[in-house]
Amino acid sequence: MVRCYISSADLTVEKFATAIRNHWHVENKLHWRLDVVMNEDDCKIRRGNAAELFSGIRHTAINILTNNNVFKTGLRRKMRKTVHGQKLSGISPYEKRAFVILPC
Repeated sequence: MVRCYISSADLTVEKFATAIRNHWHVENKLHWRLDVVMNEDDCKIRRGNAAELFSGIRHTAINILTNNNVFKTGLRRKMRKTVHGQKLSGISPYEKRAFVILPC
């Protein structure tokens, strides 16, 4: 498969290939997770700075789920277990912390 890229950067082939790989690394590591696990692309929040706030909440949740080693499962299953009140990272429904289920 051939991919074509247009850029005004004056780079060698190796540096250009590295830049492309780094771009897709970020896309696959973060944005794909946000879309698949958190359904970020389907979110309809548009008022004020609410979209930015919810984006920050989603990023924080992804970081917590990724760094959690209690469950040896994927992010989607970890999120389901958290939403259903299962214990995660020492946080349980019996503590004085509230779980927030996001609208998106």
